[in-house]
Amino acid sequence: MTDWLPSERGRLGWWAFVFALGVAAAYIAYSLVGMVVIGVFGYYATRPIYRRLDDAIDSDGVAAGLTISLIVLPVVLFVLYTGFQIFQHVHSLLGGPAAGRCGRFSISGDF
Repeated sequence: MTDWLPSERGRLGWWAFVFALGVAAAYIAYSLVGMVVIGVFGYYATRPIYRRLDDAIDSDGVAAGLTISLIVLPVVLFVLYTGFQIFQHVHSLLGGPAAGRCGRFSISGDF
């Protein structure tokens, strides 16, 4: 009835080790579920862009590169703009010289 249970102490230790590895792997997988979901969403969201570019361009690599560039470039520009805005606000909160101005140029656009 209990033929599947290990009869030796060493085998029981190995099964405990395998169980601990399984628990660790399950915890890591649980921690990464969000990233996997974002990755799958990104894949399916960019497929139509890739298909249109692939029809117009013969090279799969160039079409994939352009697709990634069309997605990444606006994100990078948004992050840079946000970082610049944060820098401006922190600079003005700290009372930097000529808050709202960057060197000789006005950040707000008035000269």
